[in-house]
Amino acid sequence: MSTAYYLQKEGYKVTLVDKSNMDSGASYVNAGYITPSHFIPLAAPGIITKGIKWMFDSSSPFYVKPRVDLDFLKWSLAFKKSATKTKVEKAIQPILDINLLGRDLYEDLKKLNDFNFHYDHKGLLMLYKSDNVGEEEWEFGKKGIQQGLQVENLSANEVEKLQPNTNLNIKGAVYYHSDAHMTPGVFMKEMISCLDKKGVVFYKNETVKDLNISRGKITSIITDKREIEVDEVVLAAGSWSPQITKKLGLKIPIQAGKGYSINVKNDTKITIPAILCEAKVAITPMQGFTRFAGTMEIAGINHTINAKRVDAIANAVKNYYENILNGGKFKFLDRTKEFQIYDYFNEYKYYVVIDCSTGYEALARGKKVAHLNIVYDVSRVSGGKNNRYGWPGQFDLKGPFWTNKASKEEIFRCLDFIFSEPK
Repeated sequence: MSTAYYLQKEGYKVTLVDKSNMDSGASYVNAGYITPSHFIPLAAPGIITKGIKWMFDSSSPFYVKPRVDLDFLKWSLAFKKSATKTKVEKAIQPILDINLLGRDLYEDLKKLNDFNFHYDHKGLLMLYKSDNVGEEEWEFGKKGIQQGLQVENLSANEVEKLQPNTNLNIKGAVYYHSDAHMTPGVFMKEMISCLDKKGVVFYKNETVKDLNISRGKITSIITDKREIEVDEVVLAAGSWSPQITKKLGLKIPIQAGKGYSINVKNDTKITIPAILCEAKVAITPMQGFTRFAGTMEIAGINHTINAKRVDAIANAVKNYYENILNGGKFKFLDRTKEFQIYDYFNEYKYYVVIDCSTGYEALARGKKVAHLNIVYDVSRVSGGKNNRYGWPGQFDLKGPFWTNKASKEEIFRCLDFIFSEPK
């Protein structure tokens, strides 16, 4: 969408085609970092050895799912060939230039009347718990100084002065003053609204099926709903790009990467973004909440949630911040495993249930419960009278802590109710 913005600004007539509704995905739920500090490519010396170790641990910071797939094997080989000292040194300046340009462009957008998104330039803290990791991070910091960035090596006490009342359990931090952050979901909504007002055409929920090519030039795009004549094409399909470029005889070595995040609306006292170095977890104070994100997973295009990776983020946060997440425990109860739900009633205070009678038992035991009677709404079939809380009781379709609508707004409303402390 940023490409569309600058193209229409130059006078081009722009049409956007997307297979989604453009209201979700990585553009909305990333860590929101604008990071000149990240000038070292991921394919760096030593990462292969770490990656092999992490491959056998599904909760590791960087997990590559081993699989027999020709494109994946080619990508792995190219990644290995790139992980050399010489290639890393060549990549530093171009990556830094792109990151600095990106930061400048965001700041330019922020100054315009077209936008009103959250943006802060407060830097980034690389928090470490061990001396070895601290020394390694400071080596990167000194490279940053050589590149013209303002970087400091801080003690735990100096970090505490920057982030009071966060109860950090660390040895120190490398502080990059160059970095900024934002709330990506807010920015995306602002950008879509701006493009719509400027006449950009949106074709949402349309999949590109084919390309018409004449004399080496794309003349039209065929989706599952229409044919669109074009003069120029910009491909920005992320991990889906190789599926489209194969039609052009181009092979782009891209593998889908999936991250996980936890949003906390409680006041965490965190005001400066941070990365937990050993755990590879990113923390961002956003507009109205704090996001904890991390655990990159290279496992092909899929939407499966690995509960172990969510747990890993929560456990890492509690290992660095003593009072964050209220010291609580997170557990996903897998219905495919045999267990007695009654064994958990005394262990947890909050329960979120989806079309499950267990919620009534938890409620009777004095627990805080969010009832989401949403299966029939998601499946788009009629559920009859039992598609409501408390059936066969005559309750409204939605109440303070229950709903039968599978919308984000309704679910968050119920969650906000049970997690809010009584006044």
